[in-house]
Amino acid sequence: MHIPFQFEVKGKLILGMFHTANQQRQIPVVLIMCYGLNGNRVVQHRISVKLGEISENEGINLIRFDYRNVGVSEGRFEQSNIEDRVDDIIEVCKYAKSCFCDQAIKIVLIGFSDGARNALQVTKTFDIDGLILWNPIFNVPQKSDATIDSNKKKLILHPLYKTPIKKLLGVGLSLDMIKQIESEDALISLRKYENNILLLFGDNDALTKNVRFQLTTTGLINKSNVDYVIIKNADHLFNRSTYVNEVFDATTDWVICNFDGRSNKNHEKY
Repeated sequence: MHIPFQFEVKGKLILGMFHTANQQRQIPVVLIMCYGLNGNRVVQHRISVKLGEISENEGINLIRFDYRNVGVSEGRFEQSNIEDRVDDIIEVCKYAKSCFCDQAIKIVLIGFSDGARNALQVTKTFDIDGLILWNPIFNVPQKSDATIDSNKKKLILHPLYKTPIKKLLGVGLSLDMIKQIESEDALISLRKYENNILLLFGDNDALTKNVRFQLTTTGLINKSNVDYVIIKNADHLFNRSTYVNEVFDATTDWVICNFDGRSNKNHEKY
């Protein structure tokens, strides 16, 4: 079942959709989608919508929402920044808990692309029971294709709002967004996180090449709480239905295995 919701954070409405499990587990599990740069509650080829529908049948809840200043939530994209997005995720976590009253639940964040940095930042201040990171992008010591170098891009004025922005991938980023991306320390948060993690990468994703190299050379993928899965031939946004289906299978199976102690599918770790 799909339940639309909205609530206010610092004067702006957040809108989203709650996919409720057809049959709840003894301890309900809630997945919360955390999108990247200009991602929203629907995202590329409706991947989060489809995962929500699959999750319902697997006894898993899923929340997809738009950050403030993105999609149908209130505000302008040019006002968006990482700190606000982290706050929004935390407020959605609190909302999820309130939906189950006093019942204990398990919250798992799915960080897609550079949404991974948002999810990892949340773990600093909020108790998250698990992390699933799809093609995660965050700062690593090597120069990454996804790194934003503020010295290379000139400021321009937004043609409508007349505020200073920098253009990246067709969208205008605020100065706050740029500075917060360049200074984030998601890798440290990943190293410190003690609950279980699923790292899932597309084999042909050039944007995460340096991230994968860093995780491999530092031994982070060998941590006892980390599962590492590669989707063969897949690109950054999993632009084929076969890739998407593998992502869904690996994701739901990981949740079932970690929160039920059983697995109904077989996945090869790399």
